[in-house]
Amino acid sequence: MPRWILIVGPKKSEKARYALELAGRLVRSGVAVGGFVQVRPASCDTVWTHEVERLTTGERLPLAREGSAERDTQGEAFCSKLFIPDVFSKARGWIEEDAVTAKVLFVGDVSKLEVSGLGHHASLVWAMAHDPIDAVVICARSDQLFYVVEKFNLEDDGIAWLELPIDDGAAETFYTSVVGSLSGAATRAPQPVTGRP
Repeated sequence: MPRWILIVGPKKSEKARYALELAGRLVRSGVAVGGFVQVRPASCDTVWTHEVERLTTGERLPLAREGSAERDTQGEAFCSKLFIPDVFSKARGWIEEDAVTAKVLFVGDVSKLEVSGLGHHASLVWAMAHDPIDAVVICARSDQLFYVVEKFNLEDDGIAWLELPIDDGAAETFYTSVVGSLSGAATRAPQPVTGRP
């Protein structure tokens, strides 16, 4: 059974959609999940470019918008985005609350911000260290994958990953393998699945 499940893709590759699909399948197979994923706002009528969605309740909070600290002192600027630091703290609280019953925790997105020790860094570190969590699902930018694996000491033999873009058949294979492994139905650990030929 993998300890780390990575959903990896370039910017705007719908990592959250794949993570939400995996979470739904795990729940339907009887595996309790928790945590959060970073999503695009449901409405176009907003200044927010990113929100976090809690898996157990569907609650969403605005997280980031285009901007810089020079133009607006409310928030923390990073890579042309202005983040609300309190939302990172709230997401960490969700992780801790959900870990009481969850067997799988989701943390997404993980990128430059987290590698530098900011953003969802504290949530990820807490989720990775908490027992008896069976697995941690991490949505990560592909250009940051090496740094994420190195920064958080992810063991090679304990990783399953889905690399985007990918066709539906390969994604289905990945879901089936991970869900089977985590629900006890599989006899072997999931193998990496990539969009590469």
